[in-house]
Amino acid sequence: DRGRSNAPLKPSGFLNKQMFENDSVLCYKDASKKFPIDSPFQLLRWNLPATQLVPIEVECWTQEESHGGLTMSIEYRFVGASVGLSSLDVVEFRVPLFGELNDADCEGGEWSNEGEFVRWVIQGSAAASVPEASLLVSCSGAPPSGTAQEALRLEVDFKSSSNTFAGLAVDDVQSAEDGTPVPFAFQRSLQTASFGVGAA
Repeated sequence: DRGRSNAPLKPSGFLNKQMFENDSVLCYKDASKKFPIDSPFQLLRWNLPATQLVPIEVECWTQEESHGGLTMSIEYRFVGASVGLSSLDVVEFRVPLFGELNDADCEGGEWSNEGEFVRWVIQGSAAASVPEASLLVSCSGAPPSGTAQEALRLEVDFKSSSNTFAGLAVDDVQSAEDGTPVPFAFQRSLQTASFGVGAA
């Protein structure tokens, strides 16, 4: 049902685009072809470039210490309700380390030292029910003086199994040969492929 979609959708080049645009039906251009069973394949792509539709807000702060180390403060807020997402299953941050980890502390979620980065995970109901969380990381090294803000870049993942930006739904599946209904199961999830946050 494209009427529930908030994102621009582009069908695969193998599909009948006119049927999709006019009737929200996914079928091959070549009517003799059949969709594979028990094998993943890509039907639609969508792109959401507008950053105001991201369900989280992240602020990064850095402070260069007199002894040569660096302290980083990461602040997180869930703002999914404003873009139509009621919940997230998990939010994960990977904060790069400059030198060795001296100390870390968080309010909300759990952190772990992974060697080259600190992993900070907020999961379960806390990913949405905790409106704000913060992480403080202190490490022994630092980028060249005055460049810490530019050098800090976080890798961020978030997932939701209850709703998506696209808002897609499958109403029914029919045989291309005779139009008879085909039993089907429908599962949807939202997951980042590549999302980074730089300190401003």
